[in-house]
Amino acid sequence: MAPGVKLFSFVMLLYIDIETFSENGFRSDSTKVISVQYRDFDGNTKILKEWESSEKNILSSFLTDLKIMRRDGFLILVGHNILRFDVPTLIRRMAANGIDGHGNLEDFFCNIATVDTLQCMLPFNGMRFKGLNADDVSSRLDISGPRHRNTEVESFYRNRDFKRIEDHAVADLDFVQSLYWRLKREEVKPLTDATRNSTLKRPRHN
Repeated sequence: MAPGVKLFSFVMLLYIDIETFSENGFRSDSTKVISVQYRDFDGNTKILKEWESSEKNILSSFLTDLKIMRRDGFLILVGHNILRFDVPTLIRRMAANGIDGHGNLEDFFCNIATVDTLQCMLPFNGMRFKGLNADDVSSRLDISGPRHRNTEVESFYRNRDFKRIEDHAVADLDFVQSLYWRLKREEVKPLTDATRNSTLKRPRHN
């Protein structure tokens, strides 16, 4: 074994997703994280809720959990659009809350193996990003999808309807997990033009 190479006894998959809230309805540096949800390979699900604590506390708890998992095994984060949204948002908000410096956080997350299921879907969609949001993918592949739109989640937060946010968070993890395994088992076929242009919408849950 080469010097400095660490051998891990197991690989740990962690499906993750976040929910955010912005006062003005637009994504900005002030957009805060209101929940962090993650599920391990054994199906254990954890939802860290800002409304029961604070944004700083839930982000700090999540970072601590990641450090423990990374220490104990080879950690792989799995999420949908995780590289363009979840991870950058986590880094930005952790730094804004003084949990660690932006550079240290970037180094930490860049050294964790990450699978972005949205980007994994690009070859099946003519290398187009359009049409690969969670709603579209779940409809086209007929798998469990999100329960609500992001704008609805923000409305739930304003109205303190936290149970709906929790239900949505679990559904998001179900989607990520289902899509990951469809990809891993090579059960995803190229999306046809008809499928790409489909306007099929899943019914929303009340």
